[in-house]
Amino acid sequence: MEKFGVDEGTSEELEKKASENCPKCGSKVEVHGKTLVCPRCGSEPFEPAGK
Repeated sequence: MEKFGVDEGTSEELEKKASENCPKCGSKVEVHGKTLVCPRCGSEPFEPAGK
């Protein structure tokens, strides 16, 4: 299975989304470059649907 980075937009938008918890498990989200990553779920909850 291939995994692709998720471009979430500007750093301000990233910080706002990172302040919210993971939509899948509720864990605190981390910012890695321009990608949001959950410590439990990885980047999956932030990947576009259908890919």
